Amino acid sequence: MGKRAIAVSGDMSTSKPPAKIIGSGRGKIMGLNMILERDRFQCPACNTTGHIICVGPRNVMNEIHAGQARAVALHGDICCCACEPKPRLNAFSQNMAHHIIADEIATHYVQPELDSVSPDTEIKFNDFYQLLDEDGVPIAHAEYALSINNGDPEYGITDAQGHTHLLASMAEQHNVDIYLES
Repeated sequence: MGKRAIAVSGDMSTSKPPAKIIGSGRGKIMGLNMILERDRFQCPACNTTGHIICVGPRNVMNEIHAGQARAVALHGDICCCACEPKPRLNAFSQNMAHHIIADEIATHYVQPELDSVSPDTEIKFNDFYQLLDEDGVPIAHAEYALSINNGDPEYGITDAQGHTHLLASMAEQHNVDIYLES
């Protein structure tokens, strides 16, 4: 079972120096607003305004803002700013967390390895990709090849939801090229 802490106001990014994130959620934990997907922050490392992108396994927990559902942010979500590689969200509160069983983890795009939670933690992710056509429909049971950082190709067949195989854990930024037969 995996455990991902829920992010609240005051949690920081992994950038150097870190950005302090202020949550816009109406839900509170220990009096602190929860951080939501698309919440904005000012990154002191790159001097740009960034936003939170929710990735990886999570239980469904959304708030409705301006008629749109926004996911509650968790430890390991992406702090999208001009920094490269993209910093991650460090959620320090262990008061509330999503507990995710192995079967649920296997069906999501990104799986963070969360052995400890600290500002200096290097967060690694196991990635897989979902291939979609122009209409957003998953490309199921299709043969593909992918290459990481122009390395040797890896081959596979997408599953019923258009997902590739799980890629190896990496902490550094990398480029992935995916090829399909037309």
